[in-house]
Amino acid sequence: MTPAQTAEKLVPYAMEKWGKKVYIIAADYNYGQITSQWLKKYVLQNGGVVASFDFFPLDVTNFGPTISKIQAAKPDILWSVLVGGAHIPFYRQWAAAGMRARIPMAASNFGVGNEHIVLSPMNATAFWFATIIFRISRRPSTKPSWPASTNASAPIILTSQSLR
Repeated sequence: MTPAQTAEKLVPYAMEKWGKKVYIIAADYNYGQITSQWLKKYVLQNGGVVASFDFFPLDVTNFGPTISKIQAAKPDILWSVLVGGAHIPFYRQWAAAGMRARIPMAASNFGVGNEHIVLSPMNATAFWFATIIFRISRRPSTKPSWPASTNASAPIILTSQSLR
């Protein structure tokens, strides 16, 4: 699944649900940069505005100043394109700052780095992401837990609680 495919589906959904002012935080390398540009394209295409872009090297672990910037910008949605183990503390710091209930979060890659396993439910819930689910089972007895009519090649919008 490409950054464009996830952004195309989740951006309009999130903006309709929460609002049109989006703040983007991303890893400072090709995936974060490319995904942020796709997010910007779809935010603008859907009548929204990007409040800010913040890019972080892959070894950054202190997000306190950024959380303060996000609070001051008062976006309707925070979009995370953070990756890797060093960026996991962002989700903990976001929850500790009491932001989970104040500004909703969306992501296009949450769970790829096992964030949903490493983080506690308190730190890994209350946001939305788009992903693709492949219907592959190595055990014939395994039954799918989604409707048979689900298009296996289409992005699926999930809540972070769906992973638990």
